[in-house]
Amino acid sequence: MTTTQTTTQTTTQTTTQTATPVDRFLQGIVTAGIPTTDAWTDDARLDATVPNWRFTVRGADAIRSTYEGWFADPGRFEELRQLRPPAGWSSNTC
Repeated sequence: MTTTQTTTQTTTQTTTQTATPVDRFLQGIVTAGIPTTDAWTDDARLDATVPNWRFTVRGADAIRSTYEGWFADPGRFEELRQLRPPAGWSSNTC
């Protein structure tokens, strides 16, 4: 009589991804976590066009302050398109 032993080995693979500044910003919107979001540098610029006007703020603190008012409550995206041009990011949300 022959006895056969079978051994099964399970391997778990962990993938680590570094969140981009855009990922951190979007997460801040979804969770209402803009006050603690570290998506901007001190030399960043927000150039926003909203209904009937356009404005610019400069610096991480100024951008964070603007977005705190806009995204004070948890949100969700019905549609999100991201374009990554050679220099920087462009996100359009609906």
